[in-house]
Formats: sequence, C-alpha cells, structure tokens
Amino acid sequence: MWTRRLRWRLRGARLWPAFALLTLLDGVLLHVNPVAGDSTAIVSGILLAGFLNLIALVVVAPLISRRLRSRRPVEIADDRAGTAVILAVSAVLLILGLMHAGAVGDANRAMADQLAAARRYFAVNAPPEYRAHRGQVDTWKQSDDFFRTCIPGADRDHALCVFVSTDVSPPSVRLDPNHVPNPIGD
Repeated sequence: MWTRRLRWRLRGARLWPAFALLTLLDGVLLHVNPVAGDSTAIVSGILLAGFLNLIALVVVAPLISRRLRSRRPVEIADDRAGTAVILAVSAVLLILGLMHAGAVGDANRAMADQLAAARRYFAVNAPPEYRAHRGQVDTWKQSDDFFRTCIPGADRDHALCVFVSTDVSPPSVRLDPNHVPNPIGD
C-alpha cells in the first residue's frame, strides 16, 4: 500500500525536490561555465541559482499555472508549472554559460600569457633577494589585458612588481617602481 502512495506522491510532487536538486546542479554549472566574469565560486553559484529559481517561481510559474488549471487541479498545475520553470532556468544558465565560454577561455589565455612573460622577466632581471621567491608569484588583474604581477622580497612589505599588458604579442612587461605588494583579496 505505501509503495503505491509513494509512487503517486513522487509522480505528483516534483517541484521542491527538483528545486533542491537543480539549485545545487546549477551552482556547479555556474562554477564550471560562468555566465559572467572569469569564474564563479560554487557557493556563489548555488546562491545565485537559488535566487534565480525563486524569482522564476514567484514571477513566471503562476502565469503558466493559470494556463494549466483548466485541465488539472490547482496543486498539480502549480507543481508542474514550477518544475517547468526551474528546468527552464537551468537550460538558460547552461546556454548562457556556453555562450560565455569563449570569453573565459580568452581570460585564461591572457592570464597564462602574462604569467609566462612576468616569470621570464623575473628570471632575468630580478635581484637575488627577490629571485629566491619566484615561486610565490601574485597577480592582480586590473583589466582584461592589464595585470600587476609581484614576487615577494625578504619581508612581506616589499615586492618586486611588473605591469604586464597582453594586448600586444608578445606581452609587454614594464617594471613598477612601487615596491608595495598587491592588495590582499584582489
């Protein structure tokens, strides 16, 4: 008896299990294929996906549910409309992520190019007290093609920094006369 009831319940109540599952999957999807910027953390992606799913449930699902009510009871129409809207949000996030993948690839290539150029500069021009710390490179992305890359000195208040521009090939590298390390968290 209880298996029939469970099967009936699972067939009729899809909204909230779908909401929970798709919110988590959308968060991972946003981490793998961000829709804006270079990257999205998983927790940030889950929060964004949850917000988008809730907005879709509040704004769009009632409109679809009204169209379904003529053929189904209210509860079933609301459940089906909400589930469809959440699936649509997932599809839109997937499409936007795939459309933005080229920009993420370009940003990753620019980061790799500037890092290689900065390391070449440090290998040749860094004084010995900085050269010992070449493995601790720190980069601050200031725009899509302009970076400030530093290696720490003997104390943490001084760093050898260069500006790297990847809008030319090969990337241009210029010494920064300021020996202040990059801001933490950027």
